[in-house]
Amino acid sequence: MKKLYLATYEWEGGICLASDGKTLQAAGFDPDRVVSRLRKHFPRCRIEWNPAKLETVLRQLEEYLQGERKAFDVPVHLRGTRFQLRVWNEIRKIPYGQTETYGNIAKALGDVRLSRAVGRAVGTNPVPLIIPCHRVVGTRDRLGGYLGGPAVKKRLLELEGVGSL
Repeated sequence: MKKLYLATYEWEGGICLASDGKTLQAAGFDPDRVVSRLRKHFPRCRIEWNPAKLETVLRQLEEYLQGERKAFDVPVHLRGTRFQLRVWNEIRKIPYGQTETYGNIAKALGDVRLSRAVGRAVGTNPVPLIIPCHRVVGTRDRLGGYLGGPAVKKRLLELEGVGSL
């Protein structure tokens, strides 16, 4: 039986992280949603609270939130469609302190008409912050949606020094 480990980091209501001890499997701002996602992919897994198994990602998260880290380098196991994986990989290229629009990501993928599909893929990001989907904004500097809510997205962008949105 597969074992998965959970930990939370207290910031703006909490960030829940899940790992198999080797790779980050999920992250999110709602622990119930994170556990639900894990149960979907691993129906017979055993989930236990064990922050020691997530020590590296917890440390990197703290460094990021204190402004000492600009990117995460923890191994992540991503599950998604080929299109979602392409979108998430494109999002990873957005530098710290910068933003990109859904349309520009679609354009980078080869078809500007895919901006709504890009938005849906952004909304299913299994590891927000690690894949920095908070850096994806709407046209004309509209904030756009975020898994942690607009206030958290705004706070993260401010933390990175992004001007007002």
